[in-house]
Amino acid sequence: MTRLRRLVALVLALALLGPCAPALAGIEVDVARDLKLLDEGVTPPKRFGSVAFRLAVFSYEDPDRLGLGDALAALASHELLAGARVSSIGVLRYSGRLTPEPGEAQGYFDKVERLARAQEPTAALWGMTRRDGDAVVVETFLQLPASTRVPGLQARLRLPAAMGDGELRATAGSDRLLLQRLRLPTDAVQAVADAARRLGELREQPRTEAPVRARLPLGTVFYVVERRGGWVRMAVAGGASGWVPISGHCSGACAPLLDPARFVSQLLAFVHKREPPDPAASLAADARQLRDELFAMSVLDRAPPRFAHEEAIAVLSPWQTAGRPLAADGPTLGATAANLRLMARLAGELRRARAALPAGDRSAYDRIVLAPGLVRDAAYEAAEATRVDPRNADLLHNLALLYRWLGDAERAALAERLLGQVPATSRSRW
Repeated sequence: MTRLRRLVALVLALALLGPCAPALAGIEVDVARDLKLLDEGVTPPKRFGSVAFRLAVFSYEDPDRLGLGDALAALASHELLAGARVSSIGVLRYSGRLTPEPGEAQGYFDKVERLARAQEPTAALWGMTRRDGDAVVVETFLQLPASTRVPGLQARLRLPAAMGDGELRATAGSDRLLLQRLRLPTDAVQAVADAARRLGELREQPRTEAPVRARLPLGTVFYVVERRGGWVRMAVAGGASGWVPISGHCSGACAPLLDPARFVSQLLAFVHKREPPDPAASLAADARQLRDELFAMSVLDRAPPRFAHEEAIAVLSPWQTAGRPLAADGPTLGATAANLRLMARLAGELRRARAALPAGDRSAYDRIVLAPGLVRDAAYEAAEATRVDPRNADLLHNLALLYRWLGDAERAALAERLLGQVPATSRSRW
């Protein structure tokens, strides 16, 4: 009977990779092999092409040779797969040294970009670990290509026909976010490495004391086929199966290292079901701001309670003036918050105006005309963010649209001119 259950589980696991079925699958990819293929002009095969979400996790840069590069990637990959909040996901974990050797032409991020561009994942996690006095600093970054942010992290608001019938839009976050900067005591390094090593141990039962049946082999696809309490059962096609704890043996000082991957899982749930994430306290300001932006988007997506727009406006206010350039040629997050705040203000006013019109009249919305002074004040406030970030395409588009309706041709032309100067590279790095 036990053998029959194993056979059924493996059949189900294989079925998960079918083009019409959900899948929770992972694979460890050899960095050196894929980079060699790219050097030869050969694009590596696209892995997990049929799943809804494909994630790439790269061995962290490890210039001080702490031995944590692959370990940190392994912990993040396991959390993404074992703690997935969506039913169709493939995780590619790139193992092997990406840190450049002395004199090497390609830097760490050059290699990450090449590998990510070849696979075009939904998102990618990568980072760096280094010594800092008597501690170890671990930084984790999230890369979001344009294909994920639009339409997955985008909100739209159609203006009434009487106001020009244009469409305001906003896209949350940026293509590169610092999710976490964590300081670990040096004596935690071995514990992190041990936790990662034990991820490959497949146990006979979902218990820590159960015997290890097998180890997950390098380069082989494996699947999550069952959950039981805090454990998941993983199976290799045509091979062994066994139990691994969802937390991946990562406790104590190691535990916060799982928070970035959990945030990414929450982010995928937003793309799938519009559920705003709730980042852990250990995460950086970028993650907290993205949470607030996505909350505002969830308000714009639905017919919310009476004061929801006001709540969204209040949540975004601290970020509107806190924008900072993410890179010399990149956008700031403050402009995104200002843009969403603009849309929330107008959406709230449109909702109030619609509520005052006869119920059941489907054309009532298109007859609404907001007070020009109200629209002008909202536009002027949002436009202040362009002083720090004149490259946020969504905000410039919205300002041009509103200024045209207001009859302010000079400001509309300025917004359109700035919009024409926004380089494509500042919107996405892939």
